[in-house]
Amino acid sequence: MSFAIAELPEDRIELHPTEAGLERILTANILGDKAARAVPGPQVFYVDMVDGHSRINPHFHGVDQFQLVVRGVGTLGKVPVEPGCFHYADAFQPYGPIEAGPDGLAYLTIRARHDTGAHYMPGSGHLRAGRPRRTHFVAAVDVGERTTATLAGPYPDGLQARRVELHAGAEETFEAARASDGVVGVVLDGAVTADGRTYGRWSCFALSAGARCRLAGADGGADVLALQFPVPPVASDADA
Repeated sequence: MSFAIAELPEDRIELHPTEAGLERILTANILGDKAARAVPGPQVFYVDMVDGHSRINPHFHGVDQFQLVVRGVGTLGKVPVEPGCFHYADAFQPYGPIEAGPDGLAYLTIRARHDTGAHYMPGSGHLRAGRPRRTHFVAAVDVGERTTATLAGPYPDGLQARRVELHAGAEETFEAARASDGVVGVVLDGAVTADGRTYGRWSCFALSAGARCRLAGADGGADVLALQFPVPPVASDADA
């Protein structure tokens, strides 16, 4: 996979997790498959905590991960989040709880590599000794005003988050550094065109390390968040 792009589908799958602390969630795959193991390439899916004041308990994953809030308000740990806020956590870095506000909370889970296993704390602490490389963080994005800016990084291992404003008809080259684990981009607002097709809000594209693509702003332009993943220090063992 060097380049892939897809829209957020309308269909949702309802799940009833127990260990997470939730009564139910709605999910939808955008890139890859939430339920698949050992699949090469990125994994991006939609998560909707549909019940007000629901909660996902503190946990970690075996791969580096971004999350982007797309609906509702809530908190991640002690940090308030709303649409446009994104969270980053290194592999094996615990975070949470994630708590929804009165109308629920929805977000995209964004990974350069597939992972199906959440390791809940404190019982899984023995799996993560010495693994995380940095403290996880939340960054706010004002989705009401488009701009071009660097929002996080660049870190020496390639981690970076950039925001790019695309005017209608204007083209932009997006590139994943060779010294990275690839880029996943999200259309925060408006729409982009690629290969003659238009992709609207919350559509996602992925680039493998060293790959590039050109996207154009559709009518009305677009606001794009480009999330570059760090080079993993070791091979992913998310399913251990």
